[in-house]
Amino acid sequence: MPKLDGLEVAGEIRKHNTQTKIIFITAFQSPELTKEAAKYDIFDYIVKPASAEDILTIVKKALSAG
Repeated sequence: MPKLDGLEVAGEIRKHNTQTKIIFITAFQSPELTKEAAKYDIFDYIVKPASAEDILTIVKKALSAG
């Protein structure tokens, strides 16, 4: 993203809407990312490469969580 990274976008979303389900899709899997993402109440995150089936499963889970 040219101006904000994903964590910054999550922070902006949380400032304005606490109900939005945020799902990260990232090439990085690290404890630091997980810890930082937890600050923004991230619903889940997907590590690339991910199958369409994996993505669909997580999106369905987010939709059913209300």
